[in-house]
Amino acid sequence: MNRIEFMNSLQYKLRRLPYEEVQNAISYYEEYFDEAGTENEAQTIVSLGSPSDVASKIIGEYAITVAEFKPVEKKKTNVILVTVLAIFASPIALPIAISILLILFSVGLVIFSLFITGVASIIAGIATLFMGFWAFSDGFGTGLFYIGSSVLIIAIGASITLGTLKLGKTTLLGLQRWMGKLLIRRSK
Repeated sequence: MNRIEFMNSLQYKLRRLPYEEVQNAISYYEEYFDEAGTENEAQTIVSLGSPSDVASKIIGEYAITVAEFKPVEKKKTNVILVTVLAIFASPIALPIAISILLILFSVGLVIFSLFITGVASIIAGIATLFMGFWAFSDGFGTGLFYIGSSVLIIAIGASITLGTLKLGKTTLLGLQRWMGKLLIRRSK
């Protein structure tokens, strides 16, 4: 592999990143090759590793940077996509990648289940509130008990729902940073 093949392969592997990031990376490695000189081209390629290794490192660093410094709502989907791409761009074994994806899927299911539990609690609390108004026909204490219980159930459900949303966001960002650091460490 020569310099041109290396750079073309690297640019292709970075195609999912924003244009500016790709250009910065390509410029950096072009300068790196220029400083090494044409006589050291083969040694430079060996020292850098494969274009997949270099692309994996760049994508992982980009994912970490975006997760830490750009928490804009529109960027979250891109960051997740870039993180997943970083996993598949790195030279790790397919079973490890599948295991990581299954762990992420399991964590997502647990968080989603907690969210559904919170929403179901809110709906049950609202239903109990209406039953409380009907229970006033049985007695003032009975109606008051149902209304108080329904308010408690709604509050618990709202707490679970809001806590799950916060937990989901925190977990997603934490897993993303962890995977990015793992990819960077593996590529060194």
